[in-house]
Amino acid sequence: MEMYNFITRWEFDAPIEKVWEVLIEEEATSKLSPSFKKIQTENEASRLEIGSKTDYEVKGRLPYSLKFTLEVKELIKPRLLVVSSEGDLIGTGRWELESLGEKTKVIYYWDVGTSSFFLNLLAKLKFVKGLMIKNHDQVMAEAYENLKRAFDN
Repeated sequence: MEMYNFITRWEFDAPIEKVWEVLIEEEATSKLSPSFKKIQTENEASRLEIGSKTDYEVKGRLPYSLKFTLEVKELIKPRLLVVSSEGDLIGTGRWELESLGEKTKVIYYWDVGTSSFFLNLLAKLKFVKGLMIKNHDQVMAEAYENLKRAFDN
C-alpha cells in the first residue's frame, strides 16, 4: 500500500470554540469544497461524536474519485478530533486546534494509504504520486477558503 503523510496548517480569525463547532457540525462540513461529492453521516446526531461514521466521496482535479468512511475515535473539545479511515483510503486523521486569542490555529495530520491496486501501481511513478499529492493539497486549499467564509460573518 502506498502511504501518504499530509500535514495541513490553517489559521482562522475566530475563537477556538467557534472553529471547533464548525469542524464537528455535519452541515458545515458538507460545504467544505465542490470536490466533496458526497458527505453522509451514518449517525442520528447532526454533529460528530465518538463512534460517528461519515461516508465521503472526494474527486479533485484528477480523473478518479476516492470513497472512504471516517469513524471518530477520539474527541476532546475543543482541541482534538481523531478519526480512522477505511475504504479507498486506509489510515488515520488527527485535527489539533490551538487558541491564539481571537484566532485559532488548526493542524490536520492525515496519514493514509490507498487500497486501490491501480492507484498504488501508478503512485510508483514519482511524477504521478506528485500529482496525487498536489490534488490533495488543492482539495484542502478549497476547503480552507470555504471554511474561512464561515467566520467572515
